[in-house]
Amino acid sequence: MLHVIADFESELTRFIFDGVARTDVHLICLPPRARGFDVLKRAAECTLPNTRLDWLYSASLLEQLAQIRPGDHVLLFSIFNPKNLQVLGKYLRKAQVHVFLWNPLREHGADPRKAERRLQAVRRLTPHIATFDPEDAKAHKLRLVPQPYREVPAPAYADCTVDLCFIGMDKGRLPFLMRLADVAEQAGLRCFMHVLPDKGQRYTPRQRAFMARGYLSYAENLRHAMQARCLLEVAQVHQAGATLRSVEALFLARKLVTTRQHARHEPDFDPRRVLLMLEPDADVLTEFLNQPCPRVPQETLRRHEINQWLENFC
Repeated sequence: MLHVIADFESELTRFIFDGVARTDVHLICLPPRARGFDVLKRAAECTLPNTRLDWLYSASLLEQLAQIRPGDHVLLFSIFNPKNLQVLGKYLRKAQVHVFLWNPLREHGADPRKAERRLQAVRRLTPHIATFDPEDAKAHKLRLVPQPYREVPAPAYADCTVDLCFIGMDKGRLPFLMRLADVAEQAGLRCFMHVLPDKGQRYTPRQRAFMARGYLSYAENLRHAMQARCLLEVAQVHQAGATLRSVEALFLARKLVTTRQHARHEPDFDPRRVLLMLEPDADVLTEFLNQPCPRVPQETLRRHEINQWLENFC
């Protein structure tokens, strides 16, 4: 049995794992963060690393954790808060624990020492650590696995009403996106860009006018992606691995424009479907979009499809 512990209150995580059809997989929802009195309960649990107090988790969660048998495999999906890992580890002593890091170790604007502390906490729990990011895998000797996704029906490529689509936080990507939008619109391409500001960042009036105001649900994200011929993947400074946009493009049978130089070294790379663009160029962009979008091979999709992807951990 494989037990997957994750924050299934997250719409995106829930969407991907709703595609699980296996009977040998047990999903366990772990609340994303301690709040209020739970912060004190967690602190008390952490002071006694070898003793289970059973103070932090609900009766329902304790009952689910009790279903983990000696020798079972457990996947901690995108859980790397050191205190959460310390408490959770008390319930996983006899299991084969795996951790999948769903974000780059060093997130945008974060202190690199924070990333190191998180990784040390994961290593104290298990040596079986996987990431989607090849640079993180190489630098920290982690296992490299692809991004997960799920089968989803999508409208035909010919029925798209938008040429280029980007949805996400700024995270230092706004200047490139604004240049790309200018170039694309001058070439007569239709763009949908929903860029949200970073907290505490100051913007010029022109930048503020370009940016969106409200968050979109993942269902809305997906609806806009389905309407576009091409998705935009603008990588953060410390990210080499494929983002969600990359696997969405695969499963929706859409083209992808990316700034990730590592993309051309990946098994999914097809220059008819993926364009590496480090600086916006109208002629290159138009020529790329005017070519037919090739069909994605089934073996490519299988590497990412959630039921097959879980084989990496059991």
